[in-house]
Amino acid sequence: MIIVKNYISENIRKYRKLKGFTQEELACELGVTSQAVSRWEAGNGMPDISFIVPLAQNLGVTTDMLFGMSDAVYDK
Repeated sequence: MIIVKNYISENIRKYRKLKGFTQEELACELGVTSQAVSRWEAGNGMPDISFIVPLAQNLGVTTDMLFGMSDAVYDK
């Protein structure tokens, strides 16, 4: 069993900045408020499961990358 620390808040911020989006621009793309994006990035809330795939798509990453699992090794 692999235990992976949840890096989603840090990764939302990191990939948003790499993509050149402001919090407001990302929020607009997702149909949420910029305050919601701010809470996600601060770790004071998590995006609803329905936003995970659109969030990853808008940031140009995989869902694994969004959750900090891009380098994880999986057991069969």
